[in-house]
Amino acid sequence: MRNLQSSAAILIAAAAVLVFATSNVVEGFHINLKVHDHVYNNITLYARLDVHCKSKQDDLGLQWVGFEQEYIFTFHPNIQETTLFWCNLSWEDPDTGRVYSQGIKAFTPGKCSTHCYWLAKSDGIYFAKDDKPKDYKWAYPWNS
Repeated sequence: MRNLQSSAAILIAAAAVLVFATSNVVEGFHINLKVHDHVYNNITLYARLDVHCKSKQDDLGLQWVGFEQEYIFTFHPNIQETTLFWCNLSWEDPDTGRVYSQGIKAFTPGKCSTHCYWLAKSDGIYFAKDDKPKDYKWAYPWNS
């Protein structure tokens, strides 16, 4: 009888682990949910946007984003909900040679659930989230 109870307990525990591992939400916490960060260049025709993103654990390196192109990086936030990503964006004005740059908090817990959208324009950096990718709000100025 004891072996049967042990086997039943192991089976129930295994089933619980399986449900937990395949579920996106457990008691309000997001588990293994992918977040996609999108960075669009809408500055000007001949301006290349340089994007360098990193977290405490990962450095994604320098990415060059052409006009009307995007850079997307995807990651799984940790279970403690402490994952942070920063990006440095910069570009050179092709007419004046002036360089503009700005650091942004590309992802912080609660900022967005599955998609963070960043739009670089000549007057600043705009942000939209999740199911509203067209609802951009001004977020950061350029430093020069």
